[in-house]
Amino acid sequence: MRVFLVLFGLFASVLARHNIITDYHESIGIPLAQKIKQAESAVDFDGSRIIGGTPSLLGEHPYAGGLIISLSLFRDSVCGCSLLSNTRIVTAAHCWTTSSTQARQFTVVLGTPLLFSGGTRVVTTNVLLHEGYNKINLNHDIAIAVIPSVSYTDYIQPIALPTDTTNNYVGTWAVAVGYGTTSDAQTGIGFLKIHG
Repeated sequence: MRVFLVLFGLFASVLARHNIITDYHESIGIPLAQKIKQAESAVDFDGSRIIGGTPSLLGEHPYAGGLIISLSLFRDSVCGCSLLSNTRIVTAAHCWTTSSTQARQFTVVLGTPLLFSGGTRVVTTNVLLHEGYNKINLNHDIAIAVIPSVSYTDYIQPIALPTDTTNNYVGTWAVAVGYGTTSDAQTGIGFLKIHG
């Protein structure tokens, strides 16, 4: 009976485990790039079609940036990033490489609420992945990209890194910002923020 309970518990835990999407570009990035590009080029797009979030004002999050990722076969994908300095951004390693897709270059988009137009745009292929990045389970899913120097403006600033050495942020409010949608249904498009 104990063996049955242990086996049942293991089976239940496997079923309850959240599936990790290891091919970000095919599953999310490429379709999202197409949807954002279509929405931004629509005549009636005012940037406010966001589900569960609110549109961000230009300059409200000057450290936030977007990535237009050039893949093989002339396909584009998208990701987000944060500006660390005038020559460095931080992003997810899966934005550069997955188990089945390798990016050719990043176009880093800064200082604009639109991903496919406006703002400051710089191109890089100099992407440094965390040495422990695992494409299968996405452990250490972080990368730094070296970019040509960008000038700071009211709309482009580095992210303020924490100075608290205890790293205890329990009960602290956070804001998520980026281009795209705020639900799996992908019905809202634009540069958005979510408080939570």
